[in-house]
Amino acid sequence: MSDTMPRTATAPHCASAGRSPERTRLAEAIMNRSAAAANLERVIAAAGRAEKLMLNASRALEKAKEQLKDARDGEGKALAEQLLSGDVTLEASPARKAEHAAAEAKKRRERAAEAYELVKAEFEPAQREFESTKRQVKDAAAAVVAAEAPTAELLARAQALQDELINMRLKLRFLHRNGMLGELEKPVGTYLRDIFWVPATVGQVEHTYFDQHPTEIALHEAFAALTYEPDAPALVLSEADGRP
Repeated sequence: MSDTMPRTATAPHCASAGRSPERTRLAEAIMNRSAAAANLERVIAAAGRAEKLMLNASRALEKAKEQLKDARDGEGKALAEQLLSGDVTLEASPARKAEHAAAEAKKRRERAAEAYELVKAEFEPAQREFESTKRQVKDAAAAVVAAEAPTAELLARAQALQDELINMRLKLRFLHRNGMLGELEKPVGTYLRDIFWVPATVGQVEHTYFDQHPTEIALHEAFAALTYEPDAPALVLSEADGRP
């Protein structure tokens, strides 16, 4: 269970004045996730203690069984010593004592196993609740971005830049194909060949290794920050806000 330990999720700061409905819902979702994370951590810690208790009880039971076997194997000798000393009370028999100790050890092992199963039964519901609150935070953060991001402006700028880029590339392509570049033929050819994917080519994004692009990384980091602090800046998507 230790591999499922959730990332520590602290509750957000007190609600800021003028917080939008989307950010208010995000703050609530973060608080719910923090509570679910704390509950899951509590269950995992309890399961660890219960497992240790059960292991110790199992070891004690095995030791008691060994002592019982030894006592039974030596019961005749022990009885002879009792008779010689004048003590014939069966209650004082080492085997009887060992039997009682083994029975008690067995009960403790059964109680520990029952406790472990009961604690373990709490794990899956706690894990499901935690995963559910994580999704709710992600959805709430996405709603904040959807409400605040200048998507229309971004789309218009992307379309304009795309048209401009394709126009310039086609001019370079024409010059390159018709031997009109002179000493710039090699760098232009390298550019056209190595940066092959023009924006909006069918089935391809602008950057071949999209996930490793600095902008992609910065956007992921900004979104991750928003899922832990409801008043964090939304994603940087416009020139006015600065490029990530």
